[in-house]
Amino acid sequence: MTASPTLGARHSLEILKPIHNGLLLDGGSLGEVLLPSREVEGQNLGPGDSVLVTLYSDGQGRPMASLRAPRAQHGQVASLKVVSTSKVGAFVDWGMPKDLLLPFAEQKGPVREGDWVLVMITTDREGRLLVSAQLDRFLDDTSDDYQQGDEVSLVAAHATDLGYKMVVDNRCWGMIAKQELRAPLRPGQRVTGYVQRLREDGKISLSLNPPEP
Repeated sequence: MTASPTLGARHSLEILKPIHNGLLLDGGSLGEVLLPSREVEGQNLGPGDSVLVTLYSDGQGRPMASLRAPRAQHGQVASLKVVSTSKVGAFVDWGMPKDLLLPFAEQKGPVREGDWVLVMITTDREGRLLVSAQLDRFLDDTSDDYQQGDEVSLVAAHATDLGYKMVVDNRCWGMIAKQELRAPLRPGQRVTGYVQRLREDGKISLSLNPPEP
C-alpha cells in the first residue's frame, strides 16, 4: 500500500477475506476495515480484488468502509444539511451511512434541524471525523501559490458589500467583485473560477470568466 488511508476519503483497498457480515479490507495503518454485506450484495468480489471505498467511523470509533461517494471528503469545504441536534452539537448529512458531528465549539452560531451549514470535514485530536464551521481556522487569508489566470476550484461562502467571498481550492479565501458575477451565487455552490489579480496584500481577486488570450 503506497499511502496510509485517511478517514473521510476515498481509497482503493484490497479485499483480505470474507466474513459472516461482509468483507475485510486491508486498511493499512487503520488495520482491517469492514465493508458490510449490505454494500456488496450481488457483486462477485473476493480476496485479492480491489474496491474503491470511502472510509468512515462507526458509533464505536471503528473504521468502516462504504461504496458510497460522500458529498465532500476530508479536507474539503461543503454546504451540508443539519439532520438532527443533540446535547453535544448537531449532526450533518454527508451522504454516508453515519452522519458527522458538528460540535457546539465548531459552530459559528446556533443551528437547527433543516439548516444548511458551510463546513470543513476534519478530525479531532483523537482522529475522529467531524465537521467545523470555523473555516478561518483552516483557510488562509492570503496565498502566494497562484499566478494571474490560474484556474481554481471555488466554493461560494457568503455575500459581502464588495461581492462574494469564496473558498479557493479548499485552501484559502478569495473574493469575486460584484461586477464579475454573471448570476447570483448561493452558499455552498461549486464553480470553476480564475485568479484575476494578486493584490499587494496577498489576497486573491477572482473572476468566473477565463482570462482573455
